[in-house]
Amino acid sequence: MPEAEGQHNENLRESLIQATIDWDYLRKGKGVRKVENVLQVVVGRILLWLSIIIELGVIASELIQNRGLDRILHPQGFSGTLFWVVAFLLIYSLFLLRNRENFLDERRKYNFHKLSRKVLKGKEVGRLEIADYMNHNAIWLFDYIINVNVDNYLAELFEKLLKLSRPQAVLGRMGLTPENLNVNLLEEKSQQEKDKTIEQLLRKSLIFAYENGLKYLNEEAVMYIFMEEFLKDQLLSLQVLEKDLVGIKVWLRNEAKKTKYVEEWRSRVSIKPKTTVNRAYTSRFTPTLNQHARDFTQEVIKGSFKVSIAREAELDQMVNILEKGDKSAVLVVGEPGVGKTTLVKSLAIRMVVEDVPPKLQDMRLVGFDFNKAFSGSENIEEFKQVLHNVFEEVSQSKNVVLVLDNVNQMLNLRSEISGEIANIIVDAFDTFNLRMIATTDRSQFTRFIRPHRALAGIFTQVRMEEPSDEVAMQIVMDEVPGIEADYNVKVGYGAIKAAVELSHKFAYDRVLPDKAIDIIKETVVSFKHLAGKKPLEFDEVAHMVSSKVGVSLGSITQDESEKLSKLEEEMHKRVIGQNEAIDAVCGALRRARSGLSSSGRPIASFLFFGPTGVGKTEVAKTVAAVYYGSEERMVRIDMSEYHEEENLHRLIGFASDTGAFEGGFLTEPVHSNPFSLVLLDEIDKANPKVLDLFLQVLDEGYLDDGLGRKVDFSNTIIIATSNAGSSKIAELIEKGEDYEGVSVGGLEQLKKIFRIEFLNRYDKVIMFKPLTKEEVKLVAKKFVEHTRLKLLDKGIKLSYGDELLERLASLGYNPVFGAREMRRIVQEEVENKVANMIVRGEVRSGGEVKL
Repeated sequence: MPEAEGQHNENLRESLIQATIDWDYLRKGKGVRKVENVLQVVVGRILLWLSIIIELGVIASELIQNRGLDRILHPQGFSGTLFWVVAFLLIYSLFLLRNRENFLDERRKYNFHKLSRKVLKGKEVGRLEIADYMNHNAIWLFDYIINVNVDNYLAELFEKLLKLSRPQAVLGRMGLTPENLNVNLLEEKSQQEKDKTIEQLLRKSLIFAYENGLKYLNEEAVMYIFMEEFLKDQLLSLQVLEKDLVGIKVWLRNEAKKTKYVEEWRSRVSIKPKTTVNRAYTSRFTPTLNQHARDFTQEVIKGSFKVSIAREAELDQMVNILEKGDKSAVLVVGEPGVGKTTLVKSLAIRMVVEDVPPKLQDMRLVGFDFNKAFSGSENIEEFKQVLHNVFEEVSQSKNVVLVLDNVNQMLNLRSEISGEIANIIVDAFDTFNLRMIATTDRSQFTRFIRPHRALAGIFTQVRMEEPSDEVAMQIVMDEVPGIEADYNVKVGYGAIKAAVELSHKFAYDRVLPDKAIDIIKETVVSFKHLAGKKPLEFDEVAHMVSSKVGVSLGSITQDESEKLSKLEEEMHKRVIGQNEAIDAVCGALRRARSGLSSSGRPIASFLFFGPTGVGKTEVAKTVAAVYYGSEERMVRIDMSEYHEEENLHRLIGFASDTGAFEGGFLTEPVHSNPFSLVLLDEIDKANPKVLDLFLQVLDEGYLDDGLGRKVDFSNTIIIATSNAGSSKIAELIEKGEDYEGVSVGGLEQLKKIFRIEFLNRYDKVIMFKPLTKEEVKLVAKKFVEHTRLKLLDKGIKLSYGDELLERLASLGYNPVFGAREMRRIVQEEVENKVANMIVRGEVRSGGEVKL
């Protein structure tokens, strides 16, 4: 059967490609079809108001003269005749004002929906005429452009397109307006190519319209093909990428299918039973179920539904399982917020519009409310009886698919009771041959359902994974109209795109699409002052998410641009020397902020090696302060504590003796605050098994903790430090080697300690060289300046000369510990002396200390 269907589709595509074009029909309007329509509308409005005024005048005249209305209803004389002549004019005016979509399109002999049904029945399609499948707006467009004599006919066609509401809606979904596009930039085609260009546009629009489920070749299809063929460069300059165009195509396809479903609903809802009985009157009444039920199909019949097309694969899988027979059970497994209940609602819509196999078309989709039934029962025995009655009624009714939403709740009771309920469900399934759908999430399935093997065995699982960004965007698009109506704020395509993309930056315990929908709602509330003004776009959503995570996202602002361009200057205020290291770090941070770093991996990763006390940790602190806004955003781990393999669990978390979960020293802080700098101090002292753990983090950007949770490291900067190779570095510097030569020598020493694949995972392995004498003096000056500013707050001036810095440099630096002792030396040589002078009263506010 699928083979035959595939053959029919192939034949149809060939017919679409070879479709004829009735140029005479398209030309015969002489380019004034649209003008004629506008003229008809204008004349219709004039006639309508004129007719109403005359009719009211005639009636008023009769009433003023105390005549009855019989003279009007039975024409006698001038006033009666005038009344009926004008009545006919009134009817004619309504005809002129008719809805063209209903009168010109819906009454057409041909459309793609009819063509699809013909193909599904295996009928021959034959030769197609493109004009037969065009809606009135498309005919008007091509009538005009074929007949008009202008140099740049493409620009003219596009200008006409942009005046129509549906193409404007397509642009709006991309966050654009007609004003954003410059028609004058369209390449001018020669008049000799005009017919060929228009023919290609028509044929591609025809194929697009059919393949994406549109009812006609309409202005939306023409708009999409026009953008794809002639506007890609302009769209790219407006940051509309190829994937965004694909997203718009999917949106158009979904909108077409939703429109089709609504049409099918209107045509079928009148013949659908408004009660629990099926059309054949063969079903039975279900009193117990009705007391504790949510009837999804009745909600749809009453018009309470919202069509979502994004989960077609899972929906088809569910339908296929239920179609197999009376004894069929589906278990939909997915995380909270992934859309399990929405999937059930979508099935109800399909059942009502009869887009399901015949076995399911006349059935009810009914949810059993466990909480209502349980709370309404006096004891567990009464509840079990209710449950048994529900299953028996479902069996006898013959027209119910039973839904057990969050079935795990029914088993989250004392072990002996949950076992009894599990057995009731299994026995009912075997005895009554039920059709059932149950939902749960993974952890609840593992905890409550899997232990009952017989219960788990009756279900066929349909897994609902977190949707891809593309699918999530379609789901969010389905929700946006309701949000716009609730808050009177327009939500642009850019905002939807931002909500989905930036949702990965936080709330790791939640999944798409729910968390993206919540981001949209929060942004709408935050920017409600924009109501009725401009639509929300990418930057508004990015601003809201930035306020949550504490890091700038979205477009780079002018202030941030200046800050990023002066990163080196900012870092050198805190770090002395190490120019090469700082240049490498700043370059990586700019790449990350501009979106050029590898997606999925950490923002940046560095291995700093070299002597101790030369600024490795200070650089890490500075990066945390500059990029994340605070040194507090640094997770510092002493890797010397993980020399033994058995300490590995302390990094990722473990279950304690009491059974409680102890969060890992690495995973827990990152899970709680994903925008962090991770400093791995003295990584050369860690066990090789621990280093293997970081291979995954550096390469894939995530780690599973002791609970099995996925901890995301894609928003972290990882800096590892090592003192390995210090003696070799000092030796090469003494020999006069330049930085590059020393770095190569130091790297050779690292290769003796770390595996090559581990070193290659870092974005940059950076050598920190020993400080020169002048650099040590600058370190001393930094600490003395810090003391001077503290004294200045007390009104005491501190002045010092180069001699002090020379002495501090010689005391505070040694080849083994670098400048690490400098803080202590400044405390002893400067701060202690000044403190003694203050205590003895030798210096007070307004005084001066000279050292």
